Amino acid sequence: MKNVVIVFGGNMQPSDPPFSRHHYQQAYELLYPMAEAAGLTLYRAPLLWFDFEKNVFTQAWAFNQNKGWHLVSDVRPDLIEDRTNFSEENQAKKNRLAKLFPLFNDPEFTKVANSKYETSLLFPQYFKPYHRINSKDALLQTLETIKGDSVVIKPEFGSGGKGVIIDTPTNIQRLALDYPLMLQEFIDSSHGIPGITPGYHDLRLVFINEELIYSYIRIPKEGSLLANVAQGGTMEIIEPHQLPATLDPIIHDVQKVFTRFPRKTYTIDVLFDETAQPWIVELNTMPGVYFAPGQEVTRDHFYRALINDFQAILTEIRPS
Repeated sequence: MKNVVIVFGGNMQPSDPPFSRHHYQQAYELLYPMAEAAGLTLYRAPLLWFDFEKNVFTQAWAFNQNKGWHLVSDVRPDLIEDRTNFSEENQAKKNRLAKLFPLFNDPEFTKVANSKYETSLLFPQYFKPYHRINSKDALLQTLETIKGDSVVIKPEFGSGGKGVIIDTPTNIQRLALDYPLMLQEFIDSSHGIPGITPGYHDLRLVFINEELIYSYIRIPKEGSLLANVAQGGTMEIIEPHQLPATLDPIIHDVQKVFTRFPRKTYTIDVLFDETAQPWIVELNTMPGVYFAPGQEVTRDHFYRALINDFQAILTEIRPS
C-alpha cells in the first residue's frame, strides 16, 4: 500500500473533528475505500502537521469502515495532494515538500492557476480585466474606468465565494475594505447559457491533466448572485455534448499553456454574458469531491480518474 496524504490549510488541532461540513465528510468516506481497493491509503492532514525534521506528518486523519475517522501518527507520504489555500508561508513549505515527495499539484502551478490576476494576464482574451487594488485612492480611480452598473470585489486568491462582493460603484466606495483586492467589471449572466439554463449561472469545467473529466453548472440560490455550492448554490451535471462550441478555444488555449505541468487537476469557471459570449471568471486547483444525490455515475468517474492519476504518479517514481 502507498500512502497519499491530502493536505489542506488552516490551524486544525488534533482535538477538532476532521470535517466542518458533514456532506464533505461523507464524500471522503466514499473516496477512501475506492483508493484502498486500488492499493492506496489516503490520509488528510493540515500542512502545519508536517515535521521537516522527521519528514513525516506527526498526525493524520485515516478512515476505514471498522474504526471510522481516527488519528494515526508519523505518516510518511509517498505522494501529497495539495489542497491548501495560497499564502506565502504555505508556498514556502510546499516548495520544501516538493523536494522531498511528489506533489499533485506542483507548487508553481497552484500559485499561478489560483491567482485571479495572474491567470487574467495569461488569458486576456477570455477575461474581463482584473485590477489589483492596493488603496482607497486606487479604488476610486479605477472605478471611474469600469463600465456597467455593478462591479465585483474579491480576493486575489480564494474559492467558495468567500470575500466576494457584488454592488454598485457608489456603494462599493462606502465600504471599509481590506487591501489588496481584485476589482472587476460585473458580467451579467442573467440570459443563461443557450440550450442549458435560462438565467444566472456559473459553468465549471473540471480537468485532470489534459482530460475534461466532467462539467456542471451552479445556480445561485434565490436572491443571490453567488453560485458557489458553499454559498447555497445548486449543481447540475452537464454532458460533454451539451457544452457550447464557443468554449473550445478557451479549453484549447488553457490546456496548451498548462501542458508544461505534467500532473495536475484544475477547473475553469465560466460565465456567459448577454450576447452568449463565455468569459473565464477564475481557475481553481481544488475541485470539490462532493456530489449531490443522483450524480453517482459522475462522482465515481471523477474519483476513479483521480485515483488512476495518483497511481500513475507513483508508478513514474524511480528509486533514488
